[in-house]
Amino acid sequence: LSVLEYSLESNKIPNVRVTRNKIGTPTASLYYVNGFKEHHQLPFIVNEDFVYTYNFESLPEDNHFQIYTWDAQPKDQYITRFENFPYLDGLVLTNRINGASAGEVAVVSYDQLIAENKKNVYAIKDNYLYVKVVEPEEEDKEPYSIHTIDISWGENNSWPIPDKDGDGMTDSFERAYNRNEGSAADLGFEFINNTTDGWLSANVVDYKAEHGQLVGLCSKNGDAQIYNNNFNFDADEVKTLSVKIRSGHSQVQLFWQTDHSSPIHNQVVNIPTNTSTIATFNVSSHYGWKGKITHLRIDPLEVVNTKFEIDWIRANYNYNFGKTIESDLGGGSLLSVYTYPNPLSADKELHVAISSEKSQQASMKIFNVTGQSVWHNDFKLSKGINQQNIKLGNVRAGIYLLVIEGSEGLQHSERIVVE
Repeated sequence: LSVLEYSLESNKIPNVRVTRNKIGTPTASLYYVNGFKEHHQLPFIVNEDFVYTYNFESLPEDNHFQIYTWDAQPKDQYITRFENFPYLDGLVLTNRINGASAGEVAVVSYDQLIAENKKNVYAIKDNYLYVKVVEPEEEDKEPYSIHTIDISWGENNSWPIPDKDGDGMTDSFERAYNRNEGSAADLGFEFINNTTDGWLSANVVDYKAEHGQLVGLCSKNGDAQIYNNNFNFDADEVKTLSVKIRSGHSQVQLFWQTDHSSPIHNQVVNIPTNTSTIATFNVSSHYGWKGKITHLRIDPLEVVNTKFEIDWIRANYNYNFGKTIESDLGGGSLLSVYTYPNPLSADKELHVAISSEKSQQASMKIFNVTGQSVWHNDFKLSKGINQQNIKLGNVRAGIYLLVIEGSEGLQHSERIVVE
């Protein structure tokens, strides 16, 4: 077993993805995320040239951790690597025996690391810190001793957030909410945890996220703007971008930048004023929607001291007005969902009406903001109208996510507010 040990409370241990690679064998990976975590422990295949990669979502706040093995035989060895660690200032690797320093781990070239079979070494290659862990021979090891490697670094280091598909949401968040961390086709911001999810503002006062909405007032300095510069997704994966909005202005504008060209492109959609509505931008029809999308900006209004409310921002969804949502299942199958009441009080039932064009197996789950399931039901959808009545019971007031999955490939999600 290979163990990463932390000197932290369990709720402060970072989310980590671990991937096992070897040429000619299938890649395997897992996440340590959104649950009780005492340490990260995995069975490793030793002495067979497998490489284990750790991708940290954030750094441990005390700036170090230890790596060691359990149940290893003398001379057992494996290679593990840590993405982005070479960029950390003050990086030091120290051998420890029963907690006491036994000297720094030797730094070698990558080729020397591959050939080493007697001691712990490390190497820097590209954006990875490679560490080779070698179990000491019996004659070199004191009885009942624990040999570890302490990896530490200096304070005030920045850290990139893992976001494989570049859609502005961390990979672990997407996995927790049953989204695809490898594709921006399901790009979406629900503001369910009452944070702005990386969206900043300009010419807006009283800007905040509350009750699952982005809200603000247009200031006298110009058009109200919300923007997000944390993107790097493929334009081909997003055909439309929709915003559920209530605004005092009759238009909403979308602006974007790409890595393909420097100009800022935009589209305009007309909307009814002071009415909750869904504005859909058919971005794939615009000549400037290509390459990698790196910046998005939405201008909700230009009327001074007028309020706007944004419920969500989503890609590739086909929505009717109101609370009925239609999702394409593929093969011409369409499923419509209607939820009521929403918001609802905790002692009331949530009614979910589902209209399906064909019979299919389905599951329905409700998640809280930490990604934990608070309600789950598997059922069969009949052709036509289906009714599901959900009694949430003793749940706290807050924002929840309803996820419906059908056997035809549907993955429908919708925010539920419990008051």
